Amino acid sequence: MVRRRRGVMVAALMVLGCGSESSPTSMNPPGVQTLVLGAVMDQASASAYYSWPSSAKLAVDQINEGLTMAGAPVRISLVLTDTAQDASVATMKSLEVVRMRNAKALMVDTSRNAIAITKMMYDADPANDLNVPITCVTCTAPNLNDPMAMGTDDVDTATLRDAAGWSFRTCNRATEQTAVLQRVILSRGTKGDANGDGKFKVAILVLDDNSGHGFVTSTRKQFAATNPDVIVEKIVLPGPAIDINNSIFWDGIAAKLVDDNSDCVQDPNTATACLPPATGDGEPDVIMENLNPGYNIAISKALTRAQNHITFFHAHAFRAPQTAEILRSAIDGQQGVCAVLYDSSPSGMKFASDMHTALGRDPALLDSSVYDATVTLSLAMVKASRGLPDPSMVTGAQVRDALSQLNDKAGEVVGVGAAEFAKAFQKFAAGAPINYEGASGPVDFDAYGNVWVKLALYAGMDGTFVDVQKFDCISDHSCPAVP
Repeated sequence: MVRRRRGVMVAALMVLGCGSESSPTSMNPPGVQTLVLGAVMDQASASAYYSWPSSAKLAVDQINEGLTMAGAPVRISLVLTDTAQDASVATMKSLEVVRMRNAKALMVDTSRNAIAITKMMYDADPANDLNVPITCVTCTAPNLNDPMAMGTDDVDTATLRDAAGWSFRTCNRATEQTAVLQRVILSRGTKGDANGDGKFKVAILVLDDNSGHGFVTSTRKQFAATNPDVIVEKIVLPGPAIDINNSIFWDGIAAKLVDDNSDCVQDPNTATACLPPATGDGEPDVIMENLNPGYNIAISKALTRAQNHITFFHAHAFRAPQTAEILRSAIDGQQGVCAVLYDSSPSGMKFASDMHTALGRDPALLDSSVYDATVTLSLAMVKASRGLPDPSMVTGAQVRDALSQLNDKAGEVVGVGAAEFAKAFQKFAAGAPINYEGASGPVDFDAYGNVWVKLALYAGMDGTFVDVQKFDCISDHSCPAVP
């Protein structure tokens, strides 16, 4: 049986060799050891989620305050490294933080980076095996953590299936996002035919990676279940190194999105393949994207220059804070689906309140996912190190195994905040189970490292994003609308 989990990570800053570090080591009282989390994430490119480091730091600060209150013999430190949206850099940084900083777990940002890092543990080179759990906070690739996944080769397949149980995520798959988008889009016109030409056509812009191709494949399958004649055109960016300021390039992409030709009709049987091109098959009824921040801003600007009249629907990343800041009123009328910014539970509300008090701002996109990743892996490291003569000798495998023991339904509920984390340590010390309820939701990892959270249909109105409708993917994975 695949061993599973519940993952985590991240937190704070002080510029050092391979990245930034928040470390209580010099302030530790005698006999107190520091356990290291490694965060491998984009911080500087146009695609970076700038709010995430402070969300992670809030979690680590509260964890350490709770451990101090409980008299625990450990503290948590984070090494934060920058990937600049480059998977090869992400693998290098992950090796550095595990080998040189003795990190017991890693948090990563995107599907591309998470897959690249996990792949080192399934390739033919045992020298690069990290053997620590990897938690991704925005991995929406549907075939990640899928025991039936088929990759491009044997190593890729083994990575996606992850039989050893190293890979986790604290966000929904694209499958749930597209299920909600499907219902919204098909409600327009006749089975999605919003322009009345007798056809239902969707044009989708994605990156050339598992997340991008998986998003298109999942979207096509969802639409075809209701309208088998759907035409899904896929436009693949060569990224990730694309100049977001190259207006000529983006104007060309925008023209392909809205024209009445289909250069690549998605093959229903192979995610990365296309059916033969089609000329004059109609203007799209809807255009969609599943890109990183920066790229979706660039294409939105290009569509504005082209005076586009087709409704533009987005995945989660369009709701990143910089989108509204840069595009302002240009976001009006655009819609998308993302995880709720925080859960409506007591834990979610306290997280939002604590963030406002500590940081002077409200939660932004996936801040709660980062926070929960940080907390759960921190708790797993603390739990796994209990009883060891030297807590710093805890292994990545022990941390991985502890992750699946944090959401025991028979355990006492542990929410967010220092007092709750102190309670968690006291339960560990007594050998009692806990059931963590997080900022994003229950954070109940299934047997393959996946979780479910509530989703929101958001829309641009008056230059800001607002929630139009929420959907409960936790109690029902078909994601019904919340009254």
